[in-house]
Amino acid sequence: MSTYSNQEYTDMILLLGACNGNASAAADHYRHRYPNRRHPGKRVIQRAERTLDEYDSFEKLRRHGGRRRRVSVNVEEQILKDVLEHPDISARKS
Repeated sequence: MSTYSNQEYTDMILLLGACNGNASAAADHYRHRYPNRRHPGKRVIQRAERTLDEYDSFEKLRRHGGRRRRVSVNVEEQILKDVLEHPDISARKS
């Protein structure tokens, strides 16, 4: 399944609203308005609306992981360095 940027999903939802909830019409308008982008079908637009409604986000929460945690590259590199230097420690304790 290809993913779209938040801006692309936002444009889909805005066009869906402008088309009074008609996903087929929204897909047609999207194709005409954004000719240089990938063109979603009506099901992609419907799924984006449903996901936004259910999760208040275009990204579903992971089933077992909850909210995604953001870790900076520096922190990630430090954890890897610590684990390589001390293989007996947990990555969580690093």
